[in-house]
Amino acid sequence: MKFGKVIGSVTATIKDPGLQALKFHVVQALDEKLRPLPSTYIAADAVGQVGLDDIVTVVFSRDAAEAFLTITPPVDASIVGIVAQTV
Repeated sequence: MKFGKVIGSVTATIKDPGLQALKFHVVQALDEKLRPLPSTYIAADAVGQVGLDDIVTVVFSRDAAEAFLTITPPVDASIVGIVAQTV
């Protein structure tokens, strides 16, 4: 599990059928002191309440697909928690 900051969202005109119901966000990687790292990635929103500038926890690989309760989507990164929300 890693920390990240949501810096944007992704809109796709065409999606794999297994991804139709999911929202995706652009996440800036953060270190353990919540300082920005140079990498960014796209993560599926398993929480459903994530917004711009939120600090989140992200899981990868098989854990990312298992983060969803009713489906197992073909994803490699999923947001599974909100550490701090912007108001």
